[in-house]
Parts: sequence; C-alpha cells; structure tokens
Amino acid sequence: MALISVIVPNYNHAQFLERRFDSIFNQTFKDFEVIVLDDASTDESRNIIEKYRMHPQVKAVLYNDRNSGSPMVQWQKGISAATSDWIYIAESDDTCDLRLFECLVPAFQQPNIVLTLTEVQYINGKDEIVLRFPPLGEGQWKGSDFVNRYMLYNCYLCNSGMAIFRKCAAPMLGQWQQQLPYSPDYYFWIRLMFQGNIYNNGQIMANFRKHPKEFTHGKWGSIAEHLDHANMLRLLFKENLLSLDAISSIIQYKLIGLATQQKGMDKNEYEDYVGVWNSLAQDCEVRISHSKVYLLAFIRKLKHKFGFKYK
Repeated sequence: MALISVIVPNYNHAQFLERRFDSIFNQTFKDFEVIVLDDASTDESRNIIEKYRMHPQVKAVLYNDRNSGSPMVQWQKGISAATSDWIYIAESDDTCDLRLFECLVPAFQQPNIVLTLTEVQYINGKDEIVLRFPPLGEGQWKGSDFVNRYMLYNCYLCNSGMAIFRKCAAPMLGQWQQQLPYSPDYYFWIRLMFQGNIYNNGQIMANFRKHPKEFTHGKWGSIAEHLDHANMLRLLFKENLLSLDAISSIIQYKLIGLATQQKGMDKNEYEDYVGVWNSLAQDCEVRISHSKVYLLAFIRKLKHKFGFKYK
C-alpha cells in the first residue's frame, strides 16, 4: 500500500496534462499511487492519459461516459478508489514543486494531524507567476482555530494542490454538494479541518493555474460566489460549528465591503448582493445595523484615500 494516493481529476485540460503528470511522477518522494479520472473530456485528454496508463505508479484510469457536472463528485470518486491513508488531489491544470511530498510527509506522524499544507501562487497558461500571497509561515494549528482565523471571511485553502489530507477525515457527499455549486470545496475543507490539527510548512510549493477554462474563471466576486459563501456559512451555523458572533462579524464585513464598492455598481445589482447577506442575517437571527455599516464603509474609504490600511 502506498503512503499517498494522488487523484488527478481532468476535464478538457489536455494542454496542461503532461505538465501536471511531470510534476507528480518526478516527485523526490516516491511512495505514492496515482488515480486518473476523466470527466468525459471532448479534447485530446484521453490520448494523453493513455500514454501514462502503464506507468508503474498508476493504479487506475477511470473514464466517465457522461460529464458529472461537479468536480466534487469526481473528488469523492477518487477518494473511494484510493487505497492510501493520505490523499493529494492534483487538479489536472495545476502543477507543484517536485519536493512537495517530501516536505509534507514528515508532518503525517505528528499527533492528530488531518491536513498538511503548503503555500500557493497563481500562474498563467505559460507557467508565469501572476500573483503571490503573503505566507502564513510554518506552524501547527487546531483545526477549529485555523477555520475561525483563516477560512471564514475568505477561503485561504483556495487550491487542492496545496493540501494533503487524511482520508478518514474527509466529509462524504451530501446535500451540501448540491447547495454549493460554485465552491463545494470550501465547505469540504472546513468540515475536514474540524476533524483535527493542521500543519503548514510555510513554503510556496503549489501552483494554481488561472485561465479561461479553469472551473472558477470569471466567478470570483460574482453573485454566485456570494450565494455559495452565505449558504456555506448557513450550513455551518445550523451544524453548530459557527457562533452567532462569528456569523454577525462576517456579515458585517461583507456588507461593509459592498457599501465601499456601491458607487461602481448598478443599483439593482448592489441590492441583490446585499440581499444575500441580509437573508443570512435573517435566517440566523442576527441584527445588523446598516447605519453602522455605512459609517464603517465611509471610514474605510477615507483610510484608503489617505493611504491607511483598513482593518
């Protein structure tokens, strides 16, 4: 049995597949198996995948006759087929550092670790770096503490290629998958984090490729993204994983952000966005002072105008 099961979900990423496979098979740590999933691609993906079928570390190549319509369905299919205790989901359009496994494997032995992380950077179709984030630095956290600090306002774990997780801690498919069509992975990671501790090695070793065929392309900041975020928080609150104070703080944060951008938005569009968060407040019985929201948004704009960082 291999130590790590590497799951490679693919849909129409033929142009990136070989670079993804190279970043896996050339890892300095070799104790892993590979499961390749193709979600009824219509490009040249199958021809490329078949070149790797006989590789000694490829455990399975699974093709769908019809597109599943959901990356999360493919994730769960791969997790079910995996024989290892640790899972790495390597989306087919991304790449990673060749030392990624070697650097994260030692943390597997630490008590109660269910998730190991590295930092991520954005790349384009030519493998050029387009965005880097300030690293958290090496450290270990209790999962619930990490969620409250880094996952609720925005999703720190934005790319599966920056994480290796314990198979037994992964949540199974449920109604949440249908309720979160834009970002089911957001809920997936948070639920997993609540199962134990998290280790981050503090190094940039994952490359998240941004391109027109990428699943979330053009959706960041959209009404769909806001709806998914609010619905995810609603689920976590109903499951008693989030406090009323946490929900209230996040809603206020989102409304302040929207009020700050209001002049650049159509009136109806702005009301739709605000309605998403007002609905969440109503469902969770949270009282929001909109006069306070507009005041804090005004202060935020002033600070931005005069060069102060908003907190």
